[in-house]
Amino acid sequence: MEPNTTLAPQGAEGAAPACPTLASAVLNGQIVTVQAPAPLAPHAYLRPLNQIAAPGQCPPGVILTTTSSINLQLQSPSPFGFHFHWLREAVRGVLQGTTGLCLDATGDALLAATLSGTYTATLTRDDHGTEPWLRLTLAQAAESTLQCSAKASITANIDTVLPATSDELLKAILGIHSLQWLRGTLAQIGSVRWKRIAEECGAAGSALEALFEAFQQFGARAESVLWKAAAEPASLSELLSWSYSITNDCPNLAAFRDRLHQYLDRDPAFASSIAAQWIESVAGCNLVQITNDDTWDRLHKAAALLDRLTNTDKLMRDAPAILALLRRLPVMAAQELDPLTPDSWALPRLQQLLGVGLSPQTLLDRAVDWLPLRNRIYQAAKEALQKQLPAELSLLLESSTGGTALVDASFSMTTSGLEQLHRVLNGDLAALYGTAAPGVQLRHGLLTHHVRRTRHIELHLPFLDARSWRSGVSALATGEVLCDAAGRLITWYSTARDFHQLSNELHSNMVFATAFSSRDSGPINDNFNLTFEDTRKVSAAGHHEAWFRVLQAYGISRPELPNEPTQATLTLTLPGRFAGFWATAPHSRDEQYIPTMCRISRAMQSAVRYWLPTLYFADLQRFRTPAAAFPLLAYQYSAPYTDVKAHRLSYDFMSSEMLIKALNSAIPGLRQALPELQNALAAAGMQDLASTYNPKNVARIIAQVQVQRHNFNALLAADTYFIEEMVRLADMTCELRALYTYKPAVAIHNLTRYSGDLVKALHSHLRRLYAGSDFVALGSLLLIAATSALAGGSKGPIPISATLKLEHPEGIRVYTNEAVLVRSGEGITTPAPK
Repeated sequence: MEPNTTLAPQGAEGAAPACPTLASAVLNGQIVTVQAPAPLAPHAYLRPLNQIAAPGQCPPGVILTTTSSINLQLQSPSPFGFHFHWLREAVRGVLQGTTGLCLDATGDALLAATLSGTYTATLTRDDHGTEPWLRLTLAQAAESTLQCSAKASITANIDTVLPATSDELLKAILGIHSLQWLRGTLAQIGSVRWKRIAEECGAAGSALEALFEAFQQFGARAESVLWKAAAEPASLSELLSWSYSITNDCPNLAAFRDRLHQYLDRDPAFASSIAAQWIESVAGCNLVQITNDDTWDRLHKAAALLDRLTNTDKLMRDAPAILALLRRLPVMAAQELDPLTPDSWALPRLQQLLGVGLSPQTLLDRAVDWLPLRNRIYQAAKEALQKQLPAELSLLLESSTGGTALVDASFSMTTSGLEQLHRVLNGDLAALYGTAAPGVQLRHGLLTHHVRRTRHIELHLPFLDARSWRSGVSALATGEVLCDAAGRLITWYSTARDFHQLSNELHSNMVFATAFSSRDSGPINDNFNLTFEDTRKVSAAGHHEAWFRVLQAYGISRPELPNEPTQATLTLTLPGRFAGFWATAPHSRDEQYIPTMCRISRAMQSAVRYWLPTLYFADLQRFRTPAAAFPLLAYQYSAPYTDVKAHRLSYDFMSSEMLIKALNSAIPGLRQALPELQNALAAAGMQDLASTYNPKNVARIIAQVQVQRHNFNALLAADTYFIEEMVRLADMTCELRALYTYKPAVAIHNLTRYSGDLVKALHSHLRRLYAGSDFVALGSLLLIAATSALAGGSKGPIPISATLKLEHPEGIRVYTNEAVLVRSGEGITTPAPK
């Protein structure tokens, strides 16, 4: 085939070109481009990359690039763990348990995945001494870089292995995990036990207190990694070396990235080291995604704090003692948590759960009763990872469009090395996982190394108060484990409860629990999410305008829908750390009270106006009842209303003037929307309704709603009711925060009561919100919208992360908004306000 060759212009008097020359051609259906330095002729090297078999076909300086649509197939072990949350009141007035505990699972998950998309492969020489080698980088094709769109069709299959014996999760359930020991020990400032621990470690009380404060500031993920490093001298040494270097040798982000890339080029395995895990945990993203001032600032502050505490060369009096504490505390934890000889810290916790007065051996025997629950959680983890990984892989593809390679590896130009190169070029990535194949040297790539990162599954056990402790514990051991669309596990002991009710109760408990966030020396709870999910069947032929409007509101472009019905799951999440703002919301006497509540109200009114019509009109037959359809359409396109000066948080549904104001605000939106609705009704064979929803009849529709105002008034009344509940939520959370310091028993009792009251109040309205239909699922949505508005302050709501998953027959397509990309790393450790 004759290639299309583009040559750089010649210099004066026929001199050699001053810049590389280019040539390109379509070969075997692929666009191949060659860049060659003078005096090499680029067209001489035009060939498919998988046909290169000799050094002379790709000499030094030549760059071959090809773009093609292929299936990338990978199979690899994938580490995982749990973000463990279980609060309880086993003893009246004493809140125990853990939130935000970061645990490693026993054994890795096994991941097999296929990514069908368009990728760009770049091949260059990478000789090792006198031996010829080729270096391949693989990235998402540039033409696939439309923001917030699906990058590929992804299929993923996950398997998990049940632990044979006790593991970190079982220990956490029993209350005797080493991190629980650490938090409990550090929290007992000034106690006899606290002083004894310091003395046995050869440290002053001030050193133990400084370490306590450091663990609180780092966040739950970094806490776990640092504790892991403390038990491994070599890992701790490497971590402290990096904290020193970041603090003293890296004056800016560019210097850090240079140092990091040097490390990764020399030792790609560093990406899986404990030091790298710590860097990622405090930065809040993947190593190679530390590219902006926010991630660098978090990393630099955490490194400076750790270096200040442990660097014995600095004028920090307690640095040697703190270093000794880090090395000694894991040893003490192992001794005191020995299940055969539990000490005075562990024994009462085991007896509390398993039976008062029992011997250590009997407690050990009874602990076996909790193995079935532990095993069910591991089984559910398989489903959770199955839901998480397609979104994660999609985000990796998004990241690689910025120039970061998905795959980066070198291959020797031997028979074995070239064979592996050609397999990778054909999409088989097996040689890049597990033990390195002969003639292959792995470099750092997002896809190859991200799979090896530990991902954590959010796991919640139900709140138990003192009254329900014994019966709840007995039932929980045989409880059910549910997995939501975001891959979050919720454990419960009653099969009679609706999933949406469980989710709403969980959110309510977690929000109120933020009032007690400092109760057990744990760091700010930064690793749970407020989550809402919507699942529906969609197709190219269906009417989905209200749903598309919802997607657009959350920053997701209109997806390409297949002709056949396809399951679509939209998941909205907001980091749980923002729930802490409820405990510091303005009081009714504060100047910012009304402006704050008005922001919350408008956010909630907008959310309901987007979602209620989307859910109700999913069945087009409901348009056959204009008496119900007209008021909801008017409500959908009416403007949310608040008035700071008049201290109005919503429309006055008893006022005729306000009714008219609301209806008039809906007219422009109705006129714009009705033509599309007419087309959808006609396409569904409902032409008889076309005249009913003619845009020329907008005035008549509005007049009819005004005359028969009951349904429309009910919707405006619901707006008022929901904002009143959020006002009560702020008041109750602030009250709990104050009450816990001097009346803890009353505060914990109120937590249970307030949480139940909030869920009951919301459900009572949501179950009959409109036309007798149940909309309980919207409870979590209301809380997310309100929390987003509260935490954002006057700058506007905190962006809500949105992920849309379309389950096509050929695989899963994932669409995300900008907020997901910003939060794509595990853990952003910005604390909620104190």
